[in-house]
Formats: sequence, structure tokens, C-alpha cells
Amino acid sequence: MDVKSAFLNGIVNEEIYVSQPPGFEDHKHPEYGLKQASRQWYERLSLFLLSHEYESGKVDKTLFIKKAGTDIILVQIYVDDIVFGSCNVKLCEDFVKAMQGEFEMSMMGEFSFFLGLQVKQSKEGIFVCQSKYCKDILKKFKMEACKAATTPMSTNSYLGADEVGLEVNQTMYMGLIGSLLYLTASRSDIMFFVCLCARFQSCPKESHLKAAKRILKYLKGTICMGLWYPSHSPIHLLGYSDSDFAGCKLDCVPYGPRALTKVNMMGPRRGTPGKHSRTGKCLLIPTGRGFRGGGGTEAGHGSLGPLQTVKIDKERWFSSHTPSYQ
Repeated sequence: MDVKSAFLNGIVNEEIYVSQPPGFEDHKHPEYGLKQASRQWYERLSLFLLSHEYESGKVDKTLFIKKAGTDIILVQIYVDDIVFGSCNVKLCEDFVKAMQGEFEMSMMGEFSFFLGLQVKQSKEGIFVCQSKYCKDILKKFKMEACKAATTPMSTNSYLGADEVGLEVNQTMYMGLIGSLLYLTASRSDIMFFVCLCARFQSCPKESHLKAAKRILKYLKGTICMGLWYPSHSPIHLLGYSDSDFAGCKLDCVPYGPRALTKVNMMGPRRGTPGKHSRTGKCLLIPTGRGFRGGGGTEAGHGSLGPLQTVKIDKERWFSSHTPSYQ
């Protein structure tokens, strides 16, 4: 659904004095080019939806939800483009009728393409991908003719600050990372690797750019991959962790002859494995036999010795164990 001349629907509450460019005067709609136009349009639209028993999302304020018994309708706003959906056809029809009665609208048909997301709907389920956007990234960074890689990062690659490495164009590197981050909307398989490369945007080196381009090579061979949502499948959120946290160069903090490592784990509460994607903290404390951790979770640490799991008071521990660097 698209709103025609959306910014003209906004109501400006204060007096504004402007001069329109010669030859482009529009005395009927002088507010269309104002900076306040988008804010005023969203304010009017949100008030209209709230008055029709819609609720604004707690995290995404452009998402509106309406419940009717066991059914719901979801409405996503992006400036003047609106995407909505529900398992109840009547809720969709009522929404369209209400919007067309208040604003001048045009229906765009079944949702198939939106902000780079390609959506294919069928009776078996819904498939979401960004193959077109992926091809655009490869073309933008001149990687169309590159050789495809089977993995997004080499197994023996350990990215660090690389202070002695050659610097690369920061603007180009940040643009590459930004493009890849948007691609993770449908490509969760590259999320970890993109976020790892994103840590070095302030001072990117040649090794970081090489790792980022390795992700592009992986995308070259997996352009058509995406997210598949089957129609009749139960919803379960599972978290997996199989990482060498102690071997991470970035999260290890020097502490005497050994190291203090901060570990993020999955669990419904601090340090307890489970199906909820809430992040907990696990502190690994150097001991005579290896490391001991606080948080109730164990993790493998190569040849560092056995890991003892203990629960600690974080504030008291830091006050008594944090070294002084005065």
C-alpha cells in the first residue's frame, strides 16, 4: 500500500516563514518541502492508527499491532509505504477500508519486494531473500568476477587490531560493512563474520579488508540463499555455542600472567543454557589449574586446563580483583 502525496497530510502546528524557489511556487501545498513534513505525517498517521485500537511496538515504533480475539494484524510503516498482513482476511479488509477513507491510497498488490527484500509466498510457506541486493553489492565493490568461496571466513583466520598492517580507505570499508550488515536481514549465516569485521571500522587495515572480501566471495556462491518459513512448523528458538572464547584476541583482557575473558552465552537467565536468546555474562578467573568462571556455564578453552564454574557477586569481585594502573 502506498500513500499518495503523504507529506501533504501532515499538519504543521507552528507558523513557518519560507520563500519558495522562483518558478516553483505552490501556494496550495507550500509545506511539502519542509523538514517537519515527515515528522508531522508520521504523527498524524500514528494518531489515526492508535484511535482505531492499534498499538505501537515497544521496540519498533513504526510497527503497529491490532488484536481481535486470537487473530492479529501487523502494520509496518516506512515513510509513505505500508506493509500489512494477517491470517484473518476481514482484518485486512477493515484496515484497507479505514485507510482509504482517511487518506488517498493506492494498493500495490501482494507483498513481493520491499526495501531490497524479495518475498515469495506460497501454500507451503514464505521465502525471503536478498539476491538482487546481493548482486548489487558485488557489482558495487567490483567483485562480480571473483571466485566463489565455500565459507565466509577461513578457519585459521584470527582477526585482531593489526596495528602494524597497511591502512585502507576507511570510507570504502565502512560502506562495505554497512552493505553487509543490511544483508544480514535474510542471511543469518554471515552475521557473526560481518559483526567481527565491523569492529575495525575506526582504523581498518588490509587484513580486515581481505576478511570482508572473503565474505563477498562466499556470497558469490550463495546468492540465492535466504530464509524459509514453512506454513506448518512449530516455532522454537534455539541457540548454539561452540566457540574458543579464550582464543579470541579481542575479548581477552590482560590480567597478570594470564588473561581474563568475557563470554556471552545464551540462556533465559544469567549463565543458564536454554532456548531464550538473552545474553548472560560468564567471567573466567585465572587459577592455579586453569580458569574458573562465574555465571554457571562451562566453555571449552583449549589447553588452558579444567574450568571450574562458580557463582560470584560481580560488583564485589571487581572491587577486590580489578588491578590498579595508577
